[in-house]
Amino acid sequence: MFFHAFKTRIKIIFSNKLEAFWLIIFPVILATFFYIAFSHITAEKFNEINLIVCNTSESDQFYKVLKDTQMFELSIDEYENAIELLKDGKVTGVVTTENDTLKLYVGQNGIDQSISKFVLDTYLQTTQAVTDIITQNPAALANGFIETIGNQESFVEEVSLNEEGNYDIVSVYFFTIFGMAAMMGSTNMINVVETLQANQSPLAARVCSSPIRKSIVFAANMLGVLITTFISNILCLIYIKYFLSIDMGNHTLAIILLLLLGSAACVAIGGFVCIAVKKSASFKNGLIVGVSLGFSAMSGMMSTHIKYYLDRYVPFIQKINPVNLITDGLYGLLFYGVSERFYENVIILIIMTVVFTAATFTIARGQKYASI
Repeated sequence: MFFHAFKTRIKIIFSNKLEAFWLIIFPVILATFFYIAFSHITAEKFNEINLIVCNTSESDQFYKVLKDTQMFELSIDEYENAIELLKDGKVTGVVTTENDTLKLYVGQNGIDQSISKFVLDTYLQTTQAVTDIITQNPAALANGFIETIGNQESFVEEVSLNEEGNYDIVSVYFFTIFGMAAMMGSTNMINVVETLQANQSPLAARVCSSPIRKSIVFAANMLGVLITTFISNILCLIYIKYFLSIDMGNHTLAIILLLLLGSAACVAIGGFVCIAVKKSASFKNGLIVGVSLGFSAMSGMMSTHIKYYLDRYVPFIQKINPVNLITDGLYGLLFYGVSERFYENVIILIIMTVVFTAATFTIARGQKYASI
């Protein structure tokens, strides 16, 4: 009987088009919209700065220095023509080298213009420093001073925030989708409770009057909801990781475990709400959806700043937010691997699952009916 009820619940969920849409299609659509909205951020690359150098040649030392920086797209032109191009906005700046004096002309203020000025200032300062040293100490030329000028030693060690050596803050927004999908899947517990509370429907009355223990039927249905919710998250993981190519890290098994426990916690919370709240099905559905959206917002779906401030000032609220626990667990796996942060989220999800499941079954067993 357990397997029959379990199998039937899965068939009911997937055969209902509306439930299947919110469970499987909606997370995929939301992930697609996120990808479209954030793709320009991750795809943005540095473009070379267009500069025109006047009164010079490609063999000139200054021109060679600018070329070696690999930051500029250089061209040589007459001053009058270069200024016209600058006025038309076709180049970032114009550099003149008359009488050994460098001048930079720009049409507006901006990052490219600031970079250009910084490079020219650095060149002038270095040139002046070399001239002063040679003037005061001519013997420096014989000691290889010129050869050592271009050798710059770095004293800063580059350390990657994650094992793959890349950092994509946009991934955090996608992590919240898994938590929200798990909470949305818990709305299927509304129908489960309706079929097991004798005062809700004729079907529920027949189930309660049958010789089969209600706890067995309830457990089978609850497991069916858990499996469908977990499948939804796995399909979402495949789509986000392999089709959208969003960085999720290499700890796939740990991610699957986290999604399973997160789905279990959300289903347990949904079951508790549905059986504890004595209202209509539409009210319960609105309540769970509203709580899901609230939890998602608190986890950083709308803005990572919200998650940051809540984590900092009211961490207790975030520790009982299942969507945030899933999001934070995925975040920790991406940047820190299987660490203490991951285990903390896993343990809290397990505790929440046990507590809410026990509370749900306790309430269900205590419900008695004088007549059916």
